[in-house]
Amino acid sequence: MTEEKSTFKSYIVKLGIIFIILGVLYGIFAVFLALIGGDVTFEINTTTYTGGKAAILSILICPILGAVVGRVIAAVTYLPYKFITKNKSN
Repeated sequence: MTEEKSTFKSYIVKLGIIFIILGVLYGIFAVFLALIGGDVTFEINTTTYTGGKAAILSILICPILGAVVGRVIAAVTYLPYKFITKNKSN
């Protein structure tokens, strides 16, 4: 079994993709809740959306926010990740 060398760029891309997927899942969950009559709200600054509008905004905005958050988390956690994987292989 070969190990793939994890570069900074590939680590950021992987975590970005994971967080985009989580954002999509959250958006789909919001749409599902709106369809069954749940209370779905979405706030942007001082504007609050509810119901179907909030669900549509969730499915559009959450993956974008997930990508941004994923990249920030990847940038912060890359060095600890490299340290742990380097020590794990020894």
